[in-house]
Amino acid sequence: MFELKILAATLFSPVFAESFRLGHWGGTDAKLEDRISTDYNGEGQDVPVYVFLQKFPLLDTNGSLFHTEVLVCPKSEFDDEDHAMLSNELSTLKDFVAMEESWWSDKVGNCVELGYGGNECTTACCSVPHTDLQKQYPMNARASMIGNADVTQKSVYLYGEGSFDGNAAYHALCDHKCWSTWAGTDYNIITNNCNTFTSTVLSCVYGLSEKKPNLGISDLVNVKCKNQCKAAEERAPADEEIARMLI
Repeated sequence: MFELKILAATLFSPVFAESFRLGHWGGTDAKLEDRISTDYNGEGQDVPVYVFLQKFPLLDTNGSLFHTEVLVCPKSEFDDEDHAMLSNELSTLKDFVAMEESWWSDKVGNCVELGYGGNECTTACCSVPHTDLQKQYPMNARASMIGNADVTQKSVYLYGEGSFDGNAAYHALCDHKCWSTWAGTDYNIITNNCNTFTSTVLSCVYGLSEKKPNLGISDLVNVKCKNQCKAAEERAPADEEIARMLI
């Protein structure tokens, strides 16, 4: 009941509505062409990666509401000791495993940050920033693409491996409809939020688990489209098929 009261209060908060649109990518005042990438040439389709989730509690919600983003990190950014540790974790992995802060907090290698938030834009994926800030995101960065995430409480979870990088994943999501079109106006705090987006990246694009680390009412939707957006050239389900999945 307490969580529901927090959600209700947050939903109607003008501060929340504005801060959710403003992160480290420019918000509604940034030009559209500065927020998204349109010059994809197919690169990144054969890049071994580790796939992580980063989780932030939202400010002023007493740890009851959460924002998540996917970090796609090329294996080349890690040393032999890291590979051995991660391979060991993957050998027994079920859904995900929490990574020690003492490990990720000194990892400066670049990952691709994939996240989504509400915005007033209407173009497909206009609310999924893909600038140099996201393409060169250090794993240890305490930064989020939304402005009301408590970045001091960042936690990181290993979900698995992939054979293509985060730039290819972005285009797998955005070149064709993948569960949602991810326009800013598609955002719904319950049915199509940032955590629905990360579920789509994890499951529909990378074929990994969409289960999340204790997000509670922040993550109520099962996207049910495993692997259907795996490659950029593969089309996502048609609208009528998505409607059928939701029944």
